Amino acid sequence: MIISLVRAIARILLFTTISLVPSTGVSASFNKNNDYDPLLVNFTSHLAWFQSQGGAIDPRVTIGYDPNIPNSHVRGVISNDFIPVDTVLVRCPSSLILKRVGDQDCQLIEQIWNELKLGERSKWFPMFEFDDISGSRIPCQWNRVGRAIAYLQGLWPAWGPHRHLNWYIETCLNGERDESTLDDLEMKALLTSLTRSSDAGLVPMYCE
Repeated sequence: MIISLVRAIARILLFTTISLVPSTGVSASFNKNNDYDPLLVNFTSHLAWFQSQGGAIDPRVTIGYDPNIPNSHVRGVISNDFIPVDTVLVRCPSSLILKRVGDQDCQLIEQIWNELKLGERSKWFPMFEFDDISGSRIPCQWNRVGRAIAYLQGLWPAWGPHRHLNWYIETCLNGERDESTLDDLEMKALLTSLTRSSDAGLVPMYCE
């Protein structure tokens, strides 16, 4: 599948995946880096929304920076207490999943786009507000004739930085529109699906 590699890489990102980094005695609300990281500051409200919709997360899990690495700027999920093996860290009800039907990636993107267009009326509005995908600059967003693209020619991945955008235009849009017609919400839906979804669909929070 075209987007499987991107999806696999994206599972280390905060929005959809929790990968536990063992640490002790640290809470996101007291982390020294909170003053410039809105994802840490807003995690409490995101968690409250998740729990209000039937989701559950072990209270010994939080997000922050590893206190064992001085001046670390790598954000991750940490434990603030010992967690036994086989503990269920996150439970997400199926009602919170924007589900993928088989290999219908186009259908999932359309679902996300429709929810984004609903704005505050969408059940998933708090999740979209919390996510920072709009601030990302993944290669498919780069200028096709820019200096960065020219500089990176020949480096991995060999298929080119715009492969996923080309796939969306050719497969989901049947080549009837080009990238200049994609508005901000449609592009956000595409990027969210590419970088945040799992095989099941778009999950607000899960653990591997």
